[in-house]
Amino acid sequence: MNERKMVDEAVTSLDIEYSTLEGAANQIAELIKQYGEDAKLQYHYPDYSETKYMYVFRKRPETDLEMAKRIQYEADMAVRQEEADRVNYARLKAKFKD
Repeated sequence: MNERKMVDEAVTSLDIEYSTLEGAANQIAELIKQYGEDAKLQYHYPDYSETKYMYVFRKRPETDLEMAKRIQYEADMAVRQEEADRVNYARLKAKFKD
């Protein structure tokens, strides 16, 4: 699939803990103005950490480099799957041969 896909991009963090509901609503209203109504909130746990952080994500088209890496990865995975299928077929054929 050689079409450009949309990817999630973290654009900023958000800390509304201990905020009033009105304060949190105001922060979110500002984020909507900046990043649009389709932006999403998502928790992120940094590697090897139990601490979670809330980030704002928005969709953007993948870059040329990201697209090239994805296409190569998909091609590599198709080759690996084909080989795994071939091995599995040979195993089953030997098991159930008449």
